[in-house]
Amino acid sequence: MVQNAGLRRRADLGMGPAPNLNRFWRQMFGNGSHTYLVLSDANLVVFEDAIRRHLSIQEYQNKLFESLANELIQDQERRTLMLNLVGRVYTGLSDATAARRIGLVCAANELPLDVVIARDITAAQVTAHNSILLGSRRANPWVNLFENKLNFRAGFEETPRVAYFTNQSPKQGEEPEYRGHFGTLGYCRVATLPNPKGGKVMLITGTDVGSTDAGSEFVTSEKWIRALREWLWLRDSEPFPHFEVLLRGQVVNNSVPQFQFVAARRH
Repeated sequence: MVQNAGLRRRADLGMGPAPNLNRFWRQMFGNGSHTYLVLSDANLVVFEDAIRRHLSIQEYQNKLFESLANELIQDQERRTLMLNLVGRVYTGLSDATAARRIGLVCAANELPLDVVIARDITAAQVTAHNSILLGSRRANPWVNLFENKLNFRAGFEETPRVAYFTNQSPKQGEEPEYRGHFGTLGYCRVATLPNPKGGKVMLITGTDVGSTDAGSEFVTSEKWIRALREWLWLRDSEPFPHFEVLLRGQVVNNSVPQFQFVAARRH
C-alpha cells in the first residue's frame, strides 16, 4: 500500500517511474537533515560587473555594497543606480525553473525542501545542513566555500568577460581548461560533497545561465542519472559516490537544449 501511494504521488506530480533518480535523491538528502535550495542572486552579478570584481564571502555576508560602491564606482549617478539595483533581491527564470524541477523530485520522495535566495542565508546555514547551490560563484558566493575541494574549479576573467573551469589534474583526452563562449558554448559543473558540519551539498554551476539550467535538468532526469551511473561504472546495487561531472552544450537563445558529458570524477 505504501509503495502504491508513492507511485500515485509521483504520477500526481507528472513524473513517471524513475528508480535511479529517486534512489539518487534519497541517498543524497534522505538523511534527516534540513535541505536548502539556494537560488542565485541575479542583481549581485550586475553590481559586480559595475565594480569589476566579485565579492568575497565576508563582503557578501556583511552586505558591504555601499562601501564597495563608494570605493570602486566614481560616477555618482551610476553609483546610485547600482546601489538601488543591488538593493533589490531578484533571481532569474532559469532558477525558478530549477526550483520547480527540484521541488517536484523532493516532493515525490518526501524530502523536505526550503527555497531561499542566496542573500537570505548564511555560511553557517549552508555548511551545517543539506544545501543545493545554484549558479556561478559570482551569482552565488556560497559556492566559494567548496571550490578548493573540487577538481573542476570555476573561474572568471573581467577583461574580456569570460567564465571557465580549470582542470586541476587532467586525464588523457581532457583539456586543462574549459572556457565558455557567451551565446554559443557553455559548460556546467555538477558536484556533490559532504558538508563540513553535517549533511551534504550539491553544486550546480554553469559558465552562463543556460548552462546552469542544463545542470538542474541533469540532476532531475532519470535518463541522465542512469547515464551517470554508467559513466561512473556503478553496479545496480552500488550507491552513488560523491562526484563531479562537467557538461558541455551549445547555447541557443540563452538556453542549452542539448548537452553531453565531458569529464567526471569520483570522490
